[in-house]
Amino acid sequence: MKRLDQQTFTDRIEALARARRIFTPHLTLNITLAFEIYQEVLAEHQRQIQVSTLTAGHTAPSLLDQLGRLNCFKCETPMALRILSNGKYKTQWECPRCGNKRRSKKTLNEWLDYLTRRFNKLATE
Repeated sequence: MKRLDQQTFTDRIEALARARRIFTPHLTLNITLAFEIYQEVLAEHQRQIQVSTLTAGHTAPSLLDQLGRLNCFKCETPMALRILSNGKYKTQWECPRCGNKRRSKKTLNEWLDYLTRRFNKLATE
C-alpha cells in the first residue's frame, strides 16, 4: 500500500468520525460495521475499510511515517514512539525489531515539532 498523503489521511479520519457520530450507538457499537454502513449508504466515494500495516510493520500508518521516524541506532529499523505516563521521562522510542529503547524528556508535541522541522529541512534541500 502506498503511504497516505495528508489530504487522504484527513478524509479517512473525518469519514470515520461521521460514521461514528451517525451510526453508533444507535445501530451498532462496532466501528468497523458502522463505517461499512456509512460507505454503503452515505459515502460520496469508496474508501478502504482496513488500513494496511505493511508500511509501518505492526502499527497503522501515522503522521510519524510521513515526517520520518527515528531509526534504531543498533539495527537501523524505524522506531515507534510511546508516551510515558509518569516519571521524569515523557516519551520513549522503541525498536520493534530488536527491542532497543530510548527514553526522552521531550513531550510528543516537542518530538512532532522537531520531526516537522527536520522534514521541512530535508524537503527544501
